[in-house]
Amino acid sequence: MPDISNTSRTPWRPRCRSRRRGFTLIEIMIVVALLGIIAALVVPSLTKYISGASDAVARTNVQATKRAVVMYYQQNGFYPPAITPDLFMHNKLPVMPTGYAMLYDPITGIVDFTTP
Repeated sequence: MPDISNTSRTPWRPRCRSRRRGFTLIEIMIVVALLGIIAALVVPSLTKYISGASDAVARTNVQATKRAVVMYYQQNGFYPPAITPDLFMHNKLPVMPTGYAMLYDPITGIVDFTTP
C-alpha cells in the first residue's frame, strides 16, 4: 500500500487570476464620486457664463433696435408707432433670449429691456 502521509497537499483555495479583468465596485464608486465633485464645481460657473451671454445678446438686440428707431426718426420725422420687422434689414425682428422683454415707448422713442 502506498504511503500517502508523505505527499504534500496544499489546502483548497480558488485559483488566482494572473491578470485583472475589470474594475472593482470600490474603484467605480470612487470615480463616480470624483465626477460628481467636479460637476458640482463646474456647473455654477457655467451657469454664470450662460446668463452673462444672455445679457449680452439682449443688450446687442436693444442697440440694434435703437439704431433702427433712430434711422426711422431721421427718415420720417417721428418715431415708429411700434417695433415691426420692416424696421430691420432682412425684415427680421431681433430675438430676445428667454425671459427678456424689449420695452418701447413710441412717444419718446426709448428702447430698453427687462431682465428675468
